[in-house]
Amino acid sequence: MNARRLLIPVAALILFAIPAQADPITYRIDFTTLTGVGTVDDMIFTYDPTTELFSSFLMVWHATYEMGFIFGSCIICHGADPNSWSSLGKQNFLDTLRVGGVWGAFDTTRGLVRGFNLGGYVVWMNGVGHNTGDTASGTFKTTGPAAPVPEPGTLTLLSIALGIGLVWFRR
Repeated sequence: MNARRLLIPVAALILFAIPAQADPITYRIDFTTLTGVGTVDDMIFTYDPTTELFSSFLMVWHATYEMGFIFGSCIICHGADPNSWSSLGKQNFLDTLRVGGVWGAFDTTRGLVRGFNLGGYVVWMNGVGHNTGDTASGTFKTTGPAAPVPEPGTLTLLSIALGIGLVWFRR
């Protein structure tokens, strides 16, 4: 094959390829209460695969006393900040959320402790409970993008590869 025929596609590949950059991905979690007191609002959060950070992760439990909890921004919480976890810990948490599963919420009868369990990840807070003994549990389902969309750089590379392939096979 003539090397000059490859010169233009290769030059275009080098000069015009757009670097791939993933955007934050938005997910929605729908909660269903099966037992106990109150409900949990459905929520929307984002995960940025480039920075590996969660944002807008707010759970609100409507029980005897309403309680909102933002993962990652609670000073008196234990186990609460997935953004401080290792890359593997964040990925495992995200994978658990994508699969869906069970959730639970509790307010102890002594000690002013409240907490959440989301897919086996437990977060509890000291000093914010109301000693009601309220509990609730149910299931959650997470929805997100239907399928990954190729990044612009990937589409550019695929187009160039297709062009090279067409030139190659026309000979």
